[in-house]
Amino acid sequence: MIKHLDYCTHILNPEDVAILKTQSFDVNLRLLKTSPGYKAIIQQICNYIAWSATTLKEGYSKPKGWSGPNAGIPFRIIYVPPYGIMINPVWISTDTKYEDAYVKSNCGSLTLPKTIQVRRDRVINIKYWTIDGQEHSVERMTKADGGYTFQHEYAHCNGELIK
Repeated sequence: MIKHLDYCTHILNPEDVAILKTQSFDVNLRLLKTSPGYKAIIQQICNYIAWSATTLKEGYSKPKGWSGPNAGIPFRIIYVPPYGIMINPVWISTDTKYEDAYVKSNCGSLTLPKTIQVRRDRVINIKYWTIDGQEHSVERMTKADGGYTFQHEYAHCNGELIK
C-alpha cells in the first residue's frame, strides 16, 4: 500500500513547513481560460489533489478533503466532497444565526495521535471556480454538504493548520 507521508506535506518535515504556513497563490483565472498549456498544468494539479483526497494511504485515515498545500502545491485549490475540486475558494460569509459547532478533528499534515476539538461555523456561504473557469456559489453550506471540510481546507490555503 502507498504511504500517506509519501504524498502529503507534514509539519515535522522542515522542507514542508513554509508551504504549510504560507498563504497560497490564486490560480490565474484569465490564463486558465485563455492558455491551453496553463489549463493543462492546473488540470494535472487538480487531478492529483482529487486523487490524494480519495485514496486511502497507509499511516492515516481516509481523507475527508485535501488542499494544494497538503499536496506541496502552493495554489488555492481544494477538494471537498460532494463538490470535488474548488479553485480559488472564497468564504463569503457566515450565518451568525447559528451557534458555532465544536467538533473533533485531525489533519493529514499533523497526524495527531488523537483528534482535537475545533470550532466550526455551522452555516457558511462560499464561492469557487471550476477547471473551466466557471464561478459557482454555495449558500447555506453545512457539515452535511462539506462545510466543515471546506473550513479546514480553506484554512490550509491561508497557511493555517487545524483551525
